[in-house]
Amino acid sequence: MSRKKIREEIFKLVFEGEIRNENLLNILNDFLKRNTEISDENDLNFIKKYLIGINDRSLLIHKQIDDNMTGWVFERIGFVERAIFKCSVYELIEKEIPVEIVVNEAVELAKKYGDEKTSDFINGVLANIIN
Repeated sequence: MSRKKIREEIFKLVFEGEIRNENLLNILNDFLKRNTEISDENDLNFIKKYLIGINDRSLLIHKQIDDNMTGWVFERIGFVERAIFKCSVYELIEKEIPVEIVVNEAVELAKKYGDEKTSDFINGVLANIIN
């Protein structure tokens, strides 16, 4: 499975955590029990690494997002935006993926799953974080 598809799966799991107001470690365990689509061990390890990382760095991720949104706070934005921000800010913190790819994939997810203004909002906040 491509990394782009795996990141989309990670987004969906983080989104599920937001909707259910559930710890990402519980979401990960539920996913591993019900998963029938992803069999590649490297792909599963990538998903585990990301969900554990997002969970472990949640306070730092929230702070980065809150500090870089004008007129908004994390708790007041939609579930789609929260999930995209958590995934992309985690990647920015880890610095393993080039910034351009992180932003591009976040904007693509926003276009696919958000409303018409979500991609601009995501792009703007991520630009603030990067600068």
